Amino acid sequence: MDLLPTKHCISPSPPPSDVSDRSSSAGPEPRRLNNVCSAILVLVASLGLWSCGGDSTQPPPPERLPLGVHVLQRGAPGGDPLFVEAYTDLRRAGFSYGQFEIEWGAVELAIGNYDWKPVDDHVRQSLTWGVSLSVVVTLIDGEHLGRLPDDLRGQALGTANVRVRFARFLRDLRDRGRGTIDHIWVGRNVNELLEDDGTLSEDFRNAVAAGQDSLLSTGGGPDVGTIFSAGDEVPTDLVDYLEPELDRVGWSILGTDDSFEQELSSEELTARIAEVVAASTDLPVSIVETGFRRDSVNEAADFAKRLTEYLEDAPDHLEEVTWFALYDFFQSEAEDRADRIFPDDAKARSDLIDWLRICGLGDVSGAPTEVWTVFADWNAGL
Repeated sequence: MDLLPTKHCISPSPPPSDVSDRSSSAGPEPRRLNNVCSAILVLVASLGLWSCGGDSTQPPPPERLPLGVHVLQRGAPGGDPLFVEAYTDLRRAGFSYGQFEIEWGAVELAIGNYDWKPVDDHVRQSLTWGVSLSVVVTLIDGEHLGRLPDDLRGQALGTANVRVRFARFLRDLRDRGRGTIDHIWVGRNVNELLEDDGTLSEDFRNAVAAGQDSLLSTGGGPDVGTIFSAGDEVPTDLVDYLEPELDRVGWSILGTDDSFEQELSSEELTARIAEVVAASTDLPVSIVETGFRRDSVNEAADFAKRLTEYLEDAPDHLEEVTWFALYDFFQSEAEDRADRIFPDDAKARSDLIDWLRICGLGDVSGAPTEVWTVFADWNAGL
C-alpha cells in the first residue's frame, strides 16, 4: 500500500470537447514567432535590453490540495436542473471532485434487484465535466445501522451472508463508476455507534475487510476508508482497531453542538481540523465533512479563508478536504436526511433540518455565496 499522498493541480477550465478524455489540458502550445519578430527579439537581446527564453507558455496552475463538495442527487439529468448545474458549477469553480452518499439497501433492494440510477447520474456528470467522485456508503450512519437489502434485514453485519453480499456490492459499485470513483467510504461517523460495542465493531471491521479483499483480488480499484466524527475527543482506540483494514482515514469536523448550533468559531474550527490531522499520521487523511453555518455569512467566509490558509502549508498526509454541502437543502431534502439519521429523536431531527437549510456554498436556488467565492478564488490561485 502506497502511503505517499498525491496532490493534484486543479484547473478550472471548461469541460473538454471529448468527454471520454478526462485528462486536463497542459496549456497552449508555444507560439511560433515569425521571422520579423524573431529578428526583433534577437536584436533586442543583443543590445542587452531584453532576454528571451523562447517559451511563451502560460504558467502552470498552482498546486493545490484537492477540494471537493458534497453533491445531492436532486433528480436525474433532464429532470431537476440544479443537479445538472451542480457539476458544471464544480468544474467552473475549480473543485476537483464531487462526493455523494448512498445506502446499500436503497441501491441493492434485494438479491438481484438493483436501482443504480442515482449512481449512474453522478457518474454521467463526472465523465462529462471531468471531476472525480468520492462515494459514502452508509453501512453505519452515526448512531444507527444503515439500510440493508430487504432479504438481509435483521441479519448481523458479522454473518457470512452479509459479508459476501457487501463485498460483491462494492465490486459492482466500482465497476459502475467506470473509473470515476477515487474513494469509497464505508460508514459515516462510525464511532458514534461502535465506540462502546466491541461485538459490532468486530462485525463492521470484518465487513470492511471482506470488501477490501474483494476489490484487491479482482483488479483493485478505489481506496477504501471509514469516516469518524471528531467531537471533543478523537476516538483513537477505535481508529487504531479499524486502521489495518483501511487505505485511509476520514474525519467529519463541523464544530457544531448537539443542537447543530455553531459551537466553534471560525478560528477554533480551523485549529480543531489542524489538531485532528496532526494526530492522524499512520494513513493518508481526508476531511470528508466540514462546513460552517451561514447564520453569519461573514464568519462562514472567514472560516473558508482560514481553512485555505491552513491548506497552503498542511501536512503531506492530508490529501483532500470536502465541504458539506454544495447547495442549501430544499426543505423536503433536509427532512429526508433528518428522518434517516434521527428517526426517533424529534428535536435532533428539527435541529438538523435547520442546519441543512443554511450549510451550502450556494443557496437553495444555486446562487453562489461569499463562501463559494473564497474557494473558487483559492482554486484559481488568486
